[in-house]
Amino acid sequence: MKKLRPYQIASIDAINSALKRGVKNMALVLPTGAGKTFTAVQAIKDMGTILWCAHTEELILQSANVLSAEMGCTVGLIKADVFDINHKVVMCSPQTLHRRLERLSPDSFDVIVADECDLFGAASFSKSLNYFTPKLRLGLTATFMRNDNLSLDDIFDEIVYEYSIQDAVRDNYLTKPIAIKVKTSANLDDVHTLAGDFNQKELAVKVNTPERNFIIVNKYIEYGQGRQFVAFCADVAHTIDLCEAFKEKGIDCNYVVGDKELTTDRKGVIAGFKNGEILGLTNCNILVAGFDHPDVGCMIMAAPTKSKRRFIQQFGRGMRLKTNKFVDKFAQNVIILDVVDATTRHKLINTDAIDAELELKDKLFISDIDRQKIRDAIAKREQMMQVQNRGQDEIFELFPIPKIPRFQRSNEPATEMQLKSIERFGHDITNNTFTKAQVQDIFMSQMAAKQDVDNLTGAGYDTSRGLTMIESKLCYLDLIERDKKKSKQRVK
Repeated sequence: MKKLRPYQIASIDAINSALKRGVKNMALVLPTGAGKTFTAVQAIKDMGTILWCAHTEELILQSANVLSAEMGCTVGLIKADVFDINHKVVMCSPQTLHRRLERLSPDSFDVIVADECDLFGAASFSKSLNYFTPKLRLGLTATFMRNDNLSLDDIFDEIVYEYSIQDAVRDNYLTKPIAIKVKTSANLDDVHTLAGDFNQKELAVKVNTPERNFIIVNKYIEYGQGRQFVAFCADVAHTIDLCEAFKEKGIDCNYVVGDKELTTDRKGVIAGFKNGEILGLTNCNILVAGFDHPDVGCMIMAAPTKSKRRFIQQFGRGMRLKTNKFVDKFAQNVIILDVVDATTRHKLINTDAIDAELELKDKLFISDIDRQKIRDAIAKREQMMQVQNRGQDEIFELFPIPKIPRFQRSNEPATEMQLKSIERFGHDITNNTFTKAQVQDIFMSQMAAKQDVDNLTGAGYDTSRGLTMIESKLCYLDLIERDKKKSKQRVK
């Protein structure tokens, strides 16, 4: 039997402990490649009947194999015309499930598992989860965020255990990422935001150019030559065009897209890649979940995103520990080509953003050489500060951005007026559910206009990490208060 890792044991203990506390609706957060499915099966296999929900056929088949092997039972299926539920374990997709609820009673299953639960933000999917009255409703994810960058607090009551990518790499359960930033001349300022991320049609026009595609290909040749690679693209045309750019350089590449007329044998193409017959795959939203191939040696982030969830899911496909054959040829690592485009309007998610809040020692996406360079620079600066004659210096200190006040969090449904207000930011209020807390988060994440950023930078505020609309308003109010204080001091 496969041995449980320490964090997997801790996950199972946390699930059981939460159940004893009366928590029935919980989430488990483990990074891609850390064995979420295996961990969950060990936790729930003795809890009774199980309904396992996953979004893609690949995920359903992958999970079904693990469940069948670990539990020693046959697996039922709800799919299209198939309604085979007389089994200990039943597999389904949420898309199918919400159209079959009338054929099931709320107490049909003891355990409901939502695999990749970050995809369950749609109203119909959350309705399916809430329809049942199980002993345990368990969400599995690598990122506790919905597609629109909002938290899943409206669906799950508690994260019972979380194991970070940084911890998994440190503990040698995931491979070491080597992030390389690839700068391009594409400018994304004119691209609008839709449901928390870029409008994909507008984005594709900006990024799918021969010049940008060849930059990506050349950087792969420079840093990842010979490694199997997966590239994430903006749309179908970008997927095909980037694939052709690789082929023009003599690199064996294929693509997979959702259009069955364009990819007639998706399973065959993916199998050929896993067998080593194909060096690279370009794709659009196909290999984000349910795709497992440990010896992917290079991940190419060719589609800019504002979604932390999307970015983590994508590069996570390359984070599994490599086989000995791969390590002997390369090393125990994965190269991430982080393609960075120009923008002053949008706050992009990239490898820097994943590490942004961490201490230097905990940052994952910088090399040991760069880490030491930063340490040396800090030490040199501190030394200069000590020997400077401060009396001769003009000290200029940037004003900090005022902190956003903590509002009362509420998981009550958003009001009609609130829903209308976020619809103008591109959020789908018809098919998705929103709470008052999520509406607040949406407003707090909207970026300030360039004019406001320029004005406040000139006024002495530190805008180096970007500025939201709410932060800009707080800065203006802060300026008014500063002017009032100066006026009082002059009067005195």
